[in-house]
Amino acid sequence: MMFALRMRQRLHAAPAWGRRALALYGTRDKLVSPASERNYTSVPGAQVVAIPGAGHSPMVEKPYAISNLILAFAARRLA
Repeated sequence: MMFALRMRQRLHAAPAWGRRALALYGTRDKLVSPASERNYTSVPGAQVVAIPGAGHSPMVEKPYAISNLILAFAARRLA
């Protein structure tokens, strides 16, 4: 719970640092409620992406999808 609170505070501070946030989560995650997506969509400029068919570890379950999303996000920020 405390981790989630600190993460939310950091994410909301990101725009003030001139940073953008990319939040990726699996649609089949059994540990984190889908309602927690609101924690990220409320961050100005955040990009929130649901990974279809992935669970709690989308980076392990769908590595190519995650890699492509991160690379595209970085490319847009560096362009």
